[in-house]
Amino acid sequence: MRHAARRPLRRRHRHRMVSVTVAVLMAGCGLQETDLPVPEPTVGSIGTLVHTKGLLLPLDAYIFSFKEYRLLGEAQRLLLRRCMQRFGISYQTPATPPLAGIGVQTRNERRYLVTDTAEAGRYGYRVPTFSDREPPRSPQDDDPRVVAVLTGEGGGTSHNTSLVPSGGCVGESQRLLRRGASDSASEDIAEPMAMRSWEQSARDSRVQEVFARWSECMERAGFRYGTPLEPARDPQLQRSLSPAQINTAVADTICKKRHNVIGVWAAVEAAYQQRLIEANKPALEALRAANAARLRTASAVVGHE
Repeated sequence: MRHAARRPLRRRHRHRMVSVTVAVLMAGCGLQETDLPVPEPTVGSIGTLVHTKGLLLPLDAYIFSFKEYRLLGEAQRLLLRRCMQRFGISYQTPATPPLAGIGVQTRNERRYLVTDTAEAGRYGYRVPTFSDREPPRSPQDDDPRVVAVLTGEGGGTSHNTSLVPSGGCVGESQRLLRRGASDSASEDIAEPMAMRSWEQSARDSRVQEVFARWSECMERAGFRYGTPLEPARDPQLQRSLSPAQINTAVADTICKKRHNVIGVWAAVEAAYQQRLIEANKPALEALRAANAARLRTASAVVGHE
């Protein structure tokens, strides 16, 4: 197999309240080579990790879990429906899917790409139950009357003599979910920090060292890649779920286990995250309080349904 060219990946952006899988697949981000180098943090003892299921990193304390995202999504769905009903519109929002069975169950499962050998043997580099198909559109999505009330655009400021809230029912539902949270803490600064820590750790000399051992292991198995980031963005390999993709993914996980790539990478990234937390503690604590307020509001909304 030829050596894949190194180039940044593009992440597929999806609505974060509907699908947060992309938040977990941060390893799809390309390294920002224009970033200035930063001193490497001290790393304590490095444990052995054979997979990333259930892996927690320091910044996770400031980021919603999948379960919490699901609660927020369900609350917004109910608030949207109630708002639309005030205008005499029975709006059918997509049902929130059950957490079980959606493939990736926790936010860091694919942070360092595929790590489970059995999963690699079945899905290759693809996320279990992954589909590129978008949810089917509802006829309501093309109704100007519905769109005007839903978004507050294109239909004036009132509907059936009732004043449409700013930003429509979408804007109203978002404001209600943020009630009780400080406006200064409304911006999510933790997710960008987590992306940055991933990028920094992937360039760290200690991680690069285990990447080199992984590469040698892969070459002995007949696969030529410089780092574990390359197979998942090899266009020839990713064209279809082929025996080549599966065989490469299986070898990938075996080499990661053999050289404790995940254990080293997670320990190094945790050190970068801890340093970011210490440098941004007040803002992150304000964000944590705002997140807690949003979850309390969402729980109350869902509990009254």
